[in-house]
Amino acid sequence: MTYVSSGINSQDLTEAIFANLAVIQFDMTKKIVFVNHTFAQTMDYREAELIGMNHANLCFSEYANAPEYRQFWASLKGGNCFKGIVQRRKKNGDIAWIDATYMPILSEGQVTGVFKIAIDVTEKQNQLKHVESSLKDTVDYLHDNYKARTDHINSMLVTIKQIEKDLQENFENIKVLIANAQSISTITKTINHIASQTNLLALNAAIEAAHAGPYGKGFNVVASEVRKLSNEVTKSINEVKDTTSYILKNLDQHAVGTEQIHVNMKQTTEELGGLTDEFQLLMAKVEELDEISKIIVNQ
Repeated sequence: MTYVSSGINSQDLTEAIFANLAVIQFDMTKKIVFVNHTFAQTMDYREAELIGMNHANLCFSEYANAPEYRQFWASLKGGNCFKGIVQRRKKNGDIAWIDATYMPILSEGQVTGVFKIAIDVTEKQNQLKHVESSLKDTVDYLHDNYKARTDHINSMLVTIKQIEKDLQENFENIKVLIANAQSISTITKTINHIASQTNLLALNAAIEAAHAGPYGKGFNVVASEVRKLSNEVTKSINEVKDTTSYILKNLDQHAVGTEQIHVNMKQTTEELGGLTDEFQLLMAKVEELDEISKIIVNQ
């Protein structure tokens, strides 16, 4: 690799790094052999307190005693670099988030120590953790409300479908009633026709009885009673006809209204079903956002 000189010598570059970044060096036993003021200040230690301290003392015991910790150091001793945000333990036990780069020091091809450059990102990480926590609370809230709303919508759908079924049955019953009312109307027309014919026959019989003189007197009485009965039947039939017509008119209106309600209920069912689908899509996006926030924090 070729470097282009810009007038800065290696001594100046080293001093700039040591003055602005947290720097620490470990030997092969993980003990600290060098630390600058910036790193000591980051961990709330004095520099003298850190010299000779084992790296594990800067870690929380859960990690220091875990297989991952041993693998971490085995990789460094094998000559591999490591870069990432790590969690470390301050002197007072608080968490420090460090953006660290561990670099093995090679001498004649052998690793003789580990050099680390670090940046304190605790505040940034805490902010990200707060964002993650807020997002999680939002996701949990939306999820709970989504479930409640979905259960409510599903309950409404069950009720609406039952109403649809009842309306359809009611509509079918109305159609039967209309058919029966129409049959009554047809029958009343027939009876009215018969009554009219009977009245005409009674009238003719009365005329013939009048021609028969005294011999037709009794027959005239019968003809008069028949004509009177025919008139009463006609009157009653007309009343039935008027009532039937009124019922038919109302049944027709009710049938039209019921059919329209059925159409509206069906449309509402479809819209509620679509709303449930939209809720599910929304929750999928919210959960995706939650996963993205976790990835951002972990990075």
